[in-house]
Amino acid sequence: MTRRPIRTLALLAIALLTVFAAFWQTPPAAAANWTFYACFTYFSSGPCRDVYRDANGNLWLCAACGTTRNPSSKTCSRLTGSGFWCS
Repeated sequence: MTRRPIRTLALLAIALLTVFAAFWQTPPAAAANWTFYACFTYFSSGPCRDVYRDANGNLWLCAACGTTRNPSSKTCSRLTGSGFWCS
């Protein structure tokens, strides 16, 4: 086996390990000033989504219940209108 295939295999292994490491990282903690509030849906048939309260008392609608990893104004939207509390 020549050096070129070994180098190629080594680079491929490093690239794969980098990709796997990115996926296996622990999810970031919620922002210190955001707390989980409840689950909410606009429609009685669902889907239910996480609601977080920010430091100013505003409610934010995030991902499906129990799946929000990093609530912020970039990943969630302001809760407006009426609907149903799921929990």
